[in-house]
Amino acid sequence: MSALVTLPLICFIGLFIIGNKSELFKGYTALIGSGNLLLLFVCLETEVLSSLHELNYTWIVSFWITITLLISFNTYKSFSWRSFNFLKEGPIWLKLITAFVLISTLTVALVAPSNTWDGMSYHMSRVIHWINNQSISYYPTPIGRQNYMPPLCEEAILQLQVLSQSDHFSNIVSWFYYSLSLICLGAITAELKLNRTYQWLSAVLGSLIPMAIFQATGCKNDTTLTFLFLSFVYFLLKISSQPTLSLSILAGISLGLGLYCKTTFLILGGSFGIWFCFLHSLNSQTTQARLNLIKSLAIVLVIGTVISSPYWIREAKTGFEGVHAEASLQNNEDKTPLGITANLVRSMAIELTLPVPAWNGSLYKCVTTLLGSHLNDPKTTYPGYQYLAYYWPHEDHMGNFIPFILIFISLIILTFKFKNLTNNHRLLYLSPLTAVIIFAILLKWQPWINRLYTPLFFLSTPLISLGLNEISLTYKSFNLKLCTQIAVLTCLVFAIPALFINSSRPIISLNSQGIFQVDRITQYFANRPELKSDYLTIDAILKKSHLENTSVGLLLGPDDWEYPFLVLSGAVCGNAHAAYHVHTIEPNKPERVIVALGSMATALSKNTNLRVIYQGPYGGLYEAK
Repeated sequence: MSALVTLPLICFIGLFIIGNKSELFKGYTALIGSGNLLLLFVCLETEVLSSLHELNYTWIVSFWITITLLISFNTYKSFSWRSFNFLKEGPIWLKLITAFVLISTLTVALVAPSNTWDGMSYHMSRVIHWINNQSISYYPTPIGRQNYMPPLCEEAILQLQVLSQSDHFSNIVSWFYYSLSLICLGAITAELKLNRTYQWLSAVLGSLIPMAIFQATGCKNDTTLTFLFLSFVYFLLKISSQPTLSLSILAGISLGLGLYCKTTFLILGGSFGIWFCFLHSLNSQTTQARLNLIKSLAIVLVIGTVISSPYWIREAKTGFEGVHAEASLQNNEDKTPLGITANLVRSMAIELTLPVPAWNGSLYKCVTTLLGSHLNDPKTTYPGYQYLAYYWPHEDHMGNFIPFILIFISLIILTFKFKNLTNNHRLLYLSPLTAVIIFAILLKWQPWINRLYTPLFFLSTPLISLGLNEISLTYKSFNLKLCTQIAVLTCLVFAIPALFINSSRPIISLNSQGIFQVDRITQYFANRPELKSDYLTIDAILKKSHLENTSVGLLLGPDDWEYPFLVLSGAVCGNAHAAYHVHTIEPNKPERVIVALGSMATALSKNTNLRVIYQGPYGGLYEAK
């Protein structure tokens, strides 16, 4: 591994120091803005080099060395540890819990490889294809999501993969932006005019959201999306009282990067943006102030559109095939009140599961009774799945029991106090609820729907601080400190499974499958251990055959695990470093050596033009006669 992998971090610190010199960008704004600018560098550099077909080690390293030197030159005389003073205030016990969570998740992110299902089929595989192609342009592949899914998070992973010449830092992107999301929570709470204790409370409660903890240690884009969404919210809150050009640019960058990261940002950002425009248009301010706000929002929209446009242009060239493909799977076909209610009820029920079978059984009966024939209606349910009530510490299925309860209670409290709330308070009350309803209207229910709600759980966390503040102001005898301690410690207890017994990347494992107990190759197959034997056998045969100059055709289904096989071949940083060169089979192009994986494992076994070298249930190796 190379020390070059530290260059993006050095850039981030330098950007923060530069931003912190200005009165306008001090503290939270400097940190959040730096996180956005770092991703903007990734986006612009990748798009430019990709258009030139020069997305390679030489140019990527040259870019980061150059930009690091430029930033360092501007920060050398400006550095002061006082830049971080704004993080020092607040209860020490909340800081210690936050540090404990961040260190625990960082350990998992660094030690364990990426091994989520989506990561193995498309998130990580597309990175290697981009390195081989020296471009992020669409390429032939049976796994369509490698092309049409927004690319930002994987572009960031690509930078670290090239700089380090390994995939040991592929989870760090998620962890880094999970950490910055906690900063955003403190910043948003500050914009609600709550003190530093409440700001730390929001941050620590956000850090203990179980689903967020899972996403912080993997290669998916949910925590990066969360950061960009919270950034967008924060900058708009700032703009509401201070519509400056600089804040408008930063909000526009967050909007553009959010759309470039994941299409669900349309729902998240749209829900907040619509309520923002509505509430502030009703605000009794001067005509000039309203005009300034309109100008700022226009700048935000223009910048957001420009930044995200390369992705949408690539999609438009295909006739939006990706959008149509996802819509065919996910579009809710029953938008009646009953269909929407079925989605909402099942989504809420996911949050309420516990490691208590009797409880989960009762929960299932309640949901079944409420929904009846709508329980697993194919019009509202993702194909091939059905609602079940179970507790599983897994990154696609874990509920957020205590955070959900706390947010629900806070919403009740704030409902009774709604008339006394400011516009910004009402924004945080209304926009998450609106987004959840829009999700229920547009998307079919799916067992992993809770993962899509991660940004909304984060945005709702400051409501807990706001609710506690309202209660303490109303009832002087209310023991705020005790209530806060109970809330945080309960969240911590319920977050322990996510922190230590993550079923994909466990620190502690009773069956000796923890990240410190098994080798790295075995960990790639943690979610599908049945694949390992066939993949390793095929790889061993190919390496013994001395096929350094032979191209191996790969036959896959639309959701098969390509990445572990690419790792085995040695292609983590592209085929130039591999023991044999792997590429996707294309129509009408003859292949001498073919590997079929996953669902395609037996597809070629009866082809009389091929000699079967190895045939397993999850993989096969064939040679042309």
